[in-house]
Amino acid sequence: VKKIYDRAFIDYTSLNKMVIPQFVKEIGNRCFYGCSSMKTIEVLASPKSIGLESFPQNAIVNKH
Repeated sequence: VKKIYDRAFIDYTSLNKMVIPQFVKEIGNRCFYGCSSMKTIEVLASPKSIGLESFPQNAIVNKH
């Protein structure tokens, strides 16, 4: 997977953690929007683009 598409995980309320692997180059618009249980997102990648409202407001995003 090189791209996480727009709205890929929108409103997946059961997701509580996500790890984005190092080979992801693009994160689409609102891909995790509405994931109200999301607590942490680990970003191992260095994406060239990150879309609008990609991550939920309540999540902690850790960049490695």
